Amino acid sequence: MVAARVARTCERLGIHTIAVHGESDATAAHVQACGEAVQIAGPEPYANATAIVAAAQERGADAVHPGASELALRPAFAELLAGAGITFIGPSRETLVLAGD
Repeated sequence: MVAARVARTCERLGIHTIAVHGESDATAAHVQACGEAVQIAGPEPYANATAIVAAAQERGADAVHPGASELALRPAFAELLAGAGITFIGPSRETLVLAGD
């Protein structure tokens, strides 16, 4: 799982990590690998860009790695993060636009 590998590497490097998760996956590998976790409510927690950005802002996150979620390919998510002053760890917004939906 991409998110778990990224989290484990960050934690080894001394970078604090925060996982987001839904109600049913509170014990998932990516949650276990992170130093902190935030539950996102609703039927599709990993697609809730607004809630993810809000959680990142509340916790003072500098960056967000979308893992393998559908948000990883959405230019709008990268833009939302940039507007909040949070770095999107992934392709640039321009590259995402060129790649298409």
